[in-house]
Amino acid sequence: MATLRQIAANQENAKHSTGPASDDGKARSRRNALKHGLAGAGVVLPDEEAEALAQRIEAWRPNYNPANDEQEWLLSQLVASSLQIDHCRTLDAAVRTEISRRALLSWDDDRRLDAENLLDRLPRKPATLSRQIRRTKQGGEALINRWQALATEPAWTEPLAALAFNLLGAPPEFRDPHPGAPDESPAQLAQREIARLENLRDTTLDDLDAAEREAAELGLEVQPSRPLNLLRRYEAAAHRRHQWARNRLLHPDQTPTPPNTPVERPSITPLLPEPDETLDYATLDREILHRLIHEPNPAFDAYLVAQKPSVPPPAADSPLRLRDSALPKVNRKMRRAAHRLVRSQ
Repeated sequence: MATLRQIAANQENAKHSTGPASDDGKARSRRNALKHGLAGAGVVLPDEEAEALAQRIEAWRPNYNPANDEQEWLLSQLVASSLQIDHCRTLDAAVRTEISRRALLSWDDDRRLDAENLLDRLPRKPATLSRQIRRTKQGGEALINRWQALATEPAWTEPLAALAFNLLGAPPEFRDPHPGAPDESPAQLAQREIARLENLRDTTLDDLDAAEREAAELGLEVQPSRPLNLLRRYEAAAHRRHQWARNRLLHPDQTPTPPNTPVERPSITPLLPEPDETLDYATLDREILHRLIHEPNPAFDAYLVAQKPSVPPPAADSPLRLRDSALPKVNRKMRRAAHRLVRSQ
């Protein structure tokens, strides 16, 4: 536990390490973590993009004619988001070029690395990852190598048996003492899996691998790419900021909706048909929602009891069914929908 003297010394030292205090120093500090300028609202930009930002602001100013400081700020936001969109598209082309280049030079090595990364995570989700590994030719070869190593072992220890279970994709909850058939030796199980994987490789994975490599060489995305997905997220966020700033500039008289403002929804009122009318299921739906949201309606209960014999049978695709009771039973989805509607009001 720190003494009072140590606490006082720490507080005194902290006064000398509070970071930059001037606006210029804070601006320089912001740039320390700058990598690509795509995250955030575009306040911090590389030097070359800051110059392009100033040039585009002056080029676009006659189109919007900002009349006050707020509209000047909106114009800067509009232009900054447009630069981010352009940057995302430039990086998208660069990433696709890199995908094409690696497909030409190191296709097999990259796919083997992906397969080994999946094998490292195999004990966590064996049922899912074992099937995901078998989707590629290089993953199938990695599985064959594991089974060949297991085939050389005369008797499997507990870790080797766990590896065999993982390669088979058996969930931990449904594992028997032996991974194969009761009368099957470990070597026979390994040879059977090797033959199955080799047949899969020769009949399917070879042709699939060739087609995917050809597509990758053309710059097409054959598998989900984290860099491309991240670029799409940045570009979508920039598009939203761009559209928001443009709408504020073109329609300055519109009062923006404050955040967290509840949306007014029409109230759901119970509808009672005339006594001689046949009950329709649209009315029944509305009454059920009203019952769940507000309060019971004894008049409607009495009407249902009186009109039950005259209710026509529901259509085949109708979500409601009249059962033994006067009121239809409400399923879980209807109840959740009603509760969400209650919270939104």
